[in-house]
Amino acid sequence: MLRFATQMSKTFGALCLAALLAPCAAIADETEQGLATLWEVLWHQSGTPTRVVRWENDIRVRMSGVNVQAHREHTLKALRAVTDEAGVKLIDVTDQPDAHQVANLRVEITPDSALEDNQPCVTFLDFRTETRIETATIQMRAKDAWRCAFHEAMHVMGVRGHPAGKTVLSYFPWKVDGLLPLDKVMLRAWYSPR
Repeated sequence: MLRFATQMSKTFGALCLAALLAPCAAIADETEQGLATLWEVLWHQSGTPTRVVRWENDIRVRMSGVNVQAHREHTLKALRAVTDEAGVKLIDVTDQPDAHQVANLRVEITPDSALEDNQPCVTFLDFRTETRIETATIQMRAKDAWRCAFHEAMHVMGVRGHPAGKTVLSYFPWKVDGLLPLDKVMLRAWYSPR
């Protein structure tokens, strides 16, 4: 009987220790997955490394296209979320008479028949130097603008990969209506002082 009690005590102690250490293992696993995602975002789908390019000036956005008013607030919410994390000023110049001249970011809401079936949204970055984004264009089909806004907002900030982890950049989205913790970490790291 004493032997059984000793064995039970050891088993109970091992279970208690496992219960105490399990959250640490889960945190370590989550940290490892997060670091893998951060590494993965630095690579193009073709397997080549991306350049670290970023905005060094204010972003002046002009929105246009199909039913733009229906998508304007949500798209601006996404752009504000990424620019706030990055510490870059966002100015909406859409309603200004000279918007087409002063904007350095164009957001175009396209007809649903535009773009490719497997590409409902796309971002083009223009950078003349190795590190600085000069201008950019986001195109989103009207029917997909809501789910594409945060994904494309990350791309417009220069973060171009499509990691599989918990980020709005994933092709297997965890969330499409806001930034996830890893997205915020990526933006802060991308825009940290040199």
